[in-house]
Amino acid sequence: MDTRVQNILALGQPGRETDRARNCIALAIECADELGNQEFDSCHLLSGLYREGKGIAFHVLKHFAVTQRQIDDTLRSRQTSTSDQFQINRDIKDVLNAAFAAAREMSHTYIGTEHLLIGATSENVGAAKMLIGFGLSLSDVQIEVYHWLGHRLG
Repeated sequence: MDTRVQNILALGQPGRETDRARNCIALAIECADELGNQEFDSCHLLSGLYREGKGIAFHVLKHFAVTQRQIDDTLRSRQTSTSDQFQINRDIKDVLNAAFAAAREMSHTYIGTEHLLIGATSENVGAAKMLIGFGLSLSDVQIEVYHWLGHRLG
């Protein structure tokens, strides 16, 4: 496993993530690499969740007509860090904390793509701002995740 994936997972509770969630993080890092972004943030994670193409997060994003192109075009249009070293933006920790809280609330012992997407809807993280920019309601995204899982929100 890429040490950058391990470093990101270490910000939360490593070992509880599903293979699919771990793969999403790897795909998100791949996205950042492709775009030449050295600062990894929740917007890259959103791209990884979509790129994975099978998890609940992908299906929820697709339900709301979000596209990979839309995410990547938005990522390309942003100002990026000029650092030559890979850095993890602090909003990733906020996303992971919210993902673990969502999993705990659902009595899940694992962290899947659905929990990562819920974490990405946390206030003040880049991914949430991106989703709002696409015209989505963060609460609607959360409700749709819960719907896919057969849970009621709240």
